[in-house]
Amino acid sequence: MAHRRLASAAAASLVLLWANSAAAVGMPSVYDNIHNYPIGSRAAGMGGAYTALACDEAAVHYNVAALACAASSRLELAANAYILQALSVPEAFGRGQDVDAVNYHALPSIVGGVRVLLDGDETGAGRLVFGLSVEVPHSLSLTVEPAQPEKPNFLTMSTRDQITTGDIGLGYQIHRVIGVGLAIGAVMRSFESRSSMLLTALNAVPCLPLNSGSCFEYLTSTQDQELTAVGARAKLGIRIAPTKRLSFGITASSPSIDIWGSASLAQVDATTLQLIDDNNNVGELFGPSVLRVAGSSDVGLPARVAIGAAYSAPRFTLSLDASLGFPREVEEAYDLEQEAVKNSAKLSQDQIDEMASTLKIDFQPNFNLGADILLTEDVSLAFGLFTDLSSVPAGQDDADQVHMFGGSVALGLLGKQVRGWFGLSFEYGQAVTKVFSGDFDLDSIFQSGFEWNTDSTISRWSLAGVIGSSYSFFRDKDEDKSKPKPNAKPEN
Repeated sequence: MAHRRLASAAAASLVLLWANSAAAVGMPSVYDNIHNYPIGSRAAGMGGAYTALACDEAAVHYNVAALACAASSRLELAANAYILQALSVPEAFGRGQDVDAVNYHALPSIVGGVRVLLDGDETGAGRLVFGLSVEVPHSLSLTVEPAQPEKPNFLTMSTRDQITTGDIGLGYQIHRVIGVGLAIGAVMRSFESRSSMLLTALNAVPCLPLNSGSCFEYLTSTQDQELTAVGARAKLGIRIAPTKRLSFGITASSPSIDIWGSASLAQVDATTLQLIDDNNNVGELFGPSVLRVAGSSDVGLPARVAIGAAYSAPRFTLSLDASLGFPREVEEAYDLEQEAVKNSAKLSQDQIDEMASTLKIDFQPNFNLGADILLTEDVSLAFGLFTDLSSVPAGQDDADQVHMFGGSVALGLLGKQVRGWFGLSFEYGQAVTKVFSGDFDLDSIFQSGFEWNTDSTISRWSLAGVIGSSYSFFRDKDEDKSKPKPNAKPEN
């Protein structure tokens, strides 16, 4: 009996806190859903449907070939005024033990600039434009607090996962109709995860020495993960505008090339089990154990292709995008080695290798639809719809496949040189997940083990507010072109 309880306690610690082995407690990552908010100013309001447009500072992100149709040199700053992200899994760890989080964080989404190097001829052919941008295209921040804080048993989890990119590119108008572009850049992923757990027995046992009072058995464990990785990537783009109103775009991003990465994982278990049998004999006791491992980490962004079409009338613009992300394995933590800790047992290499973490990314199609309506000569309303389909393969045990769907809206104030945008985007998704059916306490786990055998509903949503502005640096001949004509829409 004593050995069985010790084995159950050790199993519970590993299942609960090495999150990749437990479907319901696995926190989402930026790779699960890649469109958690569209970035840019006008582009964000149009739901990211910008592959065939993007004749501004967002071109480096959406389609680098569209740099060539920028009317002038310009600078943009667009920021998320706020991001609310939520996760909910009812009874994830048994009756009354929900996973429920609504967290706030604020991050800049894009800072970009455009510089016209060559004007080209009267048709635009020969126009050469340089662009750069620094972006936070994907971020996730969630903290789960105990569902029943008034009870001794608790589990808390938190994660912060963020992708930051920097790209420079050139767009060249090789013909009045056709523009091409190339960009290269760096990408960095920073990931932090914190978890803690306390499981207490509901029934008291005699304290040591025997008959000196009543004590409660307990198991406590904490986990810490930190990952940082840096990589490089390239983008190619083509934009075709057969008429002034109709345009098409196609862009491709290479898989990231991993340059450097580090992974650090640590776990501390402190367990006190006074295993008293029916004859009042004391069983085994074991106390704290400390484990630290270190290794490498990869960025692992997949290849992606996007196509788009846009129609621009004098007072409105319609745009449609379709994109496809390709399968990829992301080695979050690999080549792990145990760090020496005084009085801690040395694990075998097979045990260390089992702690490696690999994410599997499946095909990820997405669609974006956007519109921009000119309300007056200096006020524009943009709105859009977008999908955020999960890249988690169906049936994968260590992550939940949650398909999300969103919309966005933004109001643009269009000055001759200064443009401002104010808006928000929202997305939501649900899926069925497996959860623990028993009670979240040490006695229940000793009696029945810990199995994910009951269905529950996982819900996720994100709400982001966007504030963006851009400033155009006109030269004399560009300024005349920028003045709006009667019933004509200013270029954005």
